Parts: sequence; C-alpha cells; structure tokens
Amino acid sequence: MMGLRTQLLRPYAGGNPNNSSNAGLGYRNGNNSRSNTNMNIVFRVCRSLQNPESYVPRAAKRTGALASANFHGSRRFKGIPTALFFLGRYMKKEILSWENIDLAWKLVRKNHHRSRQVIRFEKDLLNNLWDLRESLDLMNWKPGPYRMFTIYEPKERLIAAPCLENRIVQQMWTNITNPIFESSYIEHSYACRVGKGMLRACLDLQSSMRNLRRNEEWFVLKIDFRKFFHSVNHETIKRILRQYLDDDLGLYIVDSIINSYNPGLPIGSLTSQILANVVLNEVDHYSLDRLMIKKYGRYMDDIYVLGNNRDVLEDHLEQIAGFASKELNLDVNGRKCRVVTFKKPYSEANGIDFCGYRVYPDKLYVRRSTLKRAVRRIKAVMDRVSQDPELLTYLEDLLISVHGLLKYADDDAYTRMIKRTVIYDAYDMVRIG
Repeated sequence: MMGLRTQLLRPYAGGNPNNSSNAGLGYRNGNNSRSNTNMNIVFRVCRSLQNPESYVPRAAKRTGALASANFHGSRRFKGIPTALFFLGRYMKKEILSWENIDLAWKLVRKNHHRSRQVIRFEKDLLNNLWDLRESLDLMNWKPGPYRMFTIYEPKERLIAAPCLENRIVQQMWTNITNPIFESSYIEHSYACRVGKGMLRACLDLQSSMRNLRRNEEWFVLKIDFRKFFHSVNHETIKRILRQYLDDDLGLYIVDSIINSYNPGLPIGSLTSQILANVVLNEVDHYSLDRLMIKKYGRYMDDIYVLGNNRDVLEDHLEQIAGFASKELNLDVNGRKCRVVTFKKPYSEANGIDFCGYRVYPDKLYVRRSTLKRAVRRIKAVMDRVSQDPELLTYLEDLLISVHGLLKYADDDAYTRMIKRTVIYDAYDMVRIG
C-alpha cells in the first residue's frame, strides 16, 4: 500500500509540461539545441487521486464554497468531507471575524430596523459588537432571557423569542456551521434550507405521484413526532453535534444555547431549526440507507413515504419509530402516524395533505383549514382597522402572505369565492387607506 504522501505526489507526467508526448515519466529534456541546454525535470501531481477525500481544493477554503461541497460520491453519510472537517475543528477565527459579525448584524437587523431593541443597540453599535465579540473570545458569554408568549393557531404553542444579542450570536454561529451540516443532508429534506421550502416539498411530492405505475395500488405513510421541539434530548443533540464539530468556541456557543432552555429546544430560535434538521438527518439516513426507501421526503418533523405494499410501509413505520426511540429519544405521534391508500389501480390518485397544501398529481390546492385560518385573521384585522388605522400595515402584510400562499396553487370553488369577497375587500381597504 502506498502511503498518503506517495499517493498525493505520484506523478503522471514528467519533463517539460509543454512537450505533450515528449513529457514522459521523469523525462529530462535532452533534445534541446545547444543554445537551450536546460535540464527541465517536472513532476506533476496525479489528477486522479486514489483517495479523493484526502484532497482539499483551494476553493473550499472559502466558507461560501462549502455549502455544496461533497467529496464522497455516495448518498450515505460516512463523515465530514476533509475541507469541512478542518473548518469544523478551526472555526473560532471564522466565527469571530468582523466580516462574519457584520453579516450576522445585517441579517438580524433586516426587517427589524424599527424595533426598540435594534434602535437601542445601534446607538453604540461598534462598542456593543466589540463587547459581544470579546465575551465570545473569552468564552464567558451567556445567553440572555427569552421573551415567552403563546400562539393558538393552528394549535397552542409556547414561543420563546431570544433577545437581540442572542440572535446575533446565533446568526454568527449559523453562518459558519450551517455549510458543514448542509454537506450531509439528503436531497429531499426541505425545511430551513436555501432553494427548498414548503412549495418545493409539495412539487417534488407531486412529481413522485405522477411517476407511479397506474396498474398498482399505492399507499402513503405519514410520520409525525410527538411535541418534537420540546422532546429533543440535550445529551443526544450534543452527541450528534460532536460528530460534526471539534472547535472549543463553536461547541461552547451551541452548548450554552442548548442549556439555556429546558426541556428541548425553544420554538422561535434560529439555532433550533438548524439543530432540528441535524437530529432528524439521522432518521433520513436510516430510512434511505438502511431501509432503502425510495420515495421519501421530510419537512422538519413531518415525513412521508410512498409505497405499493401496505405491510412493508407498516414495517417501515415500526422500524423508524424504534430507531427514533432508541437512538434519538424521540416518540412518534401514534394518532398522526398511519398508512392510507391514496391511489387505486387504474384510477386517479386522491390528494395527500403536506405542508399546508393538498397535493394531487396534476393539481395543488391550499388546504381548506389553512385558508380558513387566514380568512379569520384578515376579517379580525379588518374589523379593528376603524379603531386603529395603524393596523393597515399589518393587514397589508397579511395580504402579501396570503398572496404568496395562493400564488402557485390552483383555484377550487372555495378559493375563488374567498378571492372575490374577503381578499378583494381587504385590498380595497388597504388601497383607500
């Protein structure tokens, strides 16, 4: 076996690189004229390395180039690619760089420049950022308190909103670490990823439904985890993170954020979304690489699996539930996990509820319950506009949100009725002002 150094330096051609066929292995230019009596001996690095994981491309030193780096050539995650591995071990300099701090501040400030916290922080911006950087450098930074409140739609949830300093640190950490995690995600993981999202998840599911064989019966397995964010075990997520990161500052930041909230992860934090993807990435690879599932997709903790054998899907459900319970300390929601038929042989497929839409092979409708909630909220704001005209800005934001929801969906009778009445009236109210 050749050693690593031998593999990296094994030549494929020698001599003058410009001599094409004359440039043999270790070839010395002996056919030059007397006026050019140089001793050109050239060894060039082999282009096809036997161990591609040992090669670190120069472009991979830039953080922005790491998001798509994957040198394994295999769908199964076998570890971190070398370039990302080194970033995971020596990220302190990257986290504390002023370029990263400036980017984090701009992302945090975006769309929040009128908030009191941001205005107060900007009065002495440079000193505040310097103090924050120093506390991270000395590793004595502690997360501040969360602002707790409850929302009731679509169901009751306790939201923990981090303070401004926490959000800046979370963004600084995410800017550097997210490319490392991205390198191990599967293609059909859609939550909190650039170029993915709910619409892409539904369109890919629609594409899978169109490619089903017409002469077979098809089933869908839906998997959901019970109170996922509040059920994530702290020791489990820390153990998984240490497979990716080996930098003292990077681990100190994320451990401090994890320990600042109990139980589980706080709903409302940027890092909670990233860490949720990291945890459930284990389920993704178990499903695809161990169970060899073909038609699979996940948006956060909502998973679908398509198959033409009910018994096999029920077995998959049992195995995934067992893996999640044993390895990740997560429990599936038995009320929501089920196998249902969505297509009979030689018949049109029924719709599948996923990510707020009802997905058909050739149609995409907004789920009725989703649209009803939006209409209720618009009507409630319209009733209060006469008493508080400042709510017009909030109403306009609501309409933009509903427009984005309906933009790529098809219209059914209920949607057309809502557009002709409630939404048009709301637009008139905003326009007239």
